[in-house]
Amino acid sequence: MENKIKKTKNNKILWSILFLIIAVMSVWAVIQQNENFSVATLIASFKSDRIIWLIVAVVGIGVYVWLEGRALLTLNKSLGYPGKFTDGLLYSASDIYCSAITPSATGGQPASAYFMVKRGVPGTVATVSLLVNLIMYTLSIVVIGILCLIFRPDILISLPWHTQSLIYIGIAVQIGLVLIFLLLLWKSNVLWAIGDGGIKILGKLRLLRKPGHKRVKLRHAIDSYRDRVHQVSGQRKALIKSFIYNLLQRAVLTSISGFVCLAMGGSFSDFISVSILQAFVILGASWIPIPGAMGVTDLMLIEGFESCWPNGSLVHSSALNLELCSRGVSFYACVLLCGGFVLFMMLKDKMRRVQ
Repeated sequence: MENKIKKTKNNKILWSILFLIIAVMSVWAVIQQNENFSVATLIASFKSDRIIWLIVAVVGIGVYVWLEGRALLTLNKSLGYPGKFTDGLLYSASDIYCSAITPSATGGQPASAYFMVKRGVPGTVATVSLLVNLIMYTLSIVVIGILCLIFRPDILISLPWHTQSLIYIGIAVQIGLVLIFLLLLWKSNVLWAIGDGGIKILGKLRLLRKPGHKRVKLRHAIDSYRDRVHQVSGQRKALIKSFIYNLLQRAVLTSISGFVCLAMGGSFSDFISVSILQAFVILGASWIPIPGAMGVTDLMLIEGFESCWPNGSLVHSSALNLELCSRGVSFYACVLLCGGFVLFMMLKDKMRRVQ
């Protein structure tokens, strides 16, 4: 067990190092697109009388993390396991941080589940809560994308064909994920078939000890999982709240770029358009198997700023600065904030155990 925990920690350290390398390379590649870029011009792009909007964007990051925590606490409470405010922040921060540093966000859910179990939440409850929240999260992305497509299809049409292709694929992937998650949630027999088949194969290959005992434990876990699913399905109020929290969380994230645009002197119309573009970019980058979709997201945003606004407009002429600041606040600052909070909580827990 200790070796497994140590291996997991080492993997997280390696992914964190890889994240930093890709982040530096991505920012460097973006900056290279403009030879006249400098930190001084970046700072000068903000209007002193509009700096309040940059503050709103930074505060929005905290709200973004808090909303996911609220959604998870709501679901856990509906299953009989309420948590504290800091618990919700920890579940959310660990999910966001580990999702950002691992390909296709594969590390977020296990990290959040780990801290739930450490705080007394049964594994089946954590699994059901995280799966339901993942469904709500994916649905919210699709809903916001559809609304943006209905009200501002011109923004999507104005994008280069390869960027549009990424967005269309992203929409298809998100819809497919919703269907798969619903299947896993309601059809526990599918989970049993997958798990039981895996145990049998590993047993025959002599890679798993006592496969019969493992099958019994899996059967009990699946039965408990099925009971939790039936329990949460009757909590309509909690499900609605979870969806609303996720929808608001997505809306906050997409609006951060708009607030940065306002801080640079953009109009309210620019705020709406930049936020909608950000929503499309999130959809297009959501399926890219690169930690945080770094590089891809940056280039998609710059192309969007230059393609959807006429030459000479504030957004077009400030495309590089707007992208760097928007991405810096909504992603890099958010990841650092979440990683720092997770580290703080882990150290706090360790000190408590020592005492």
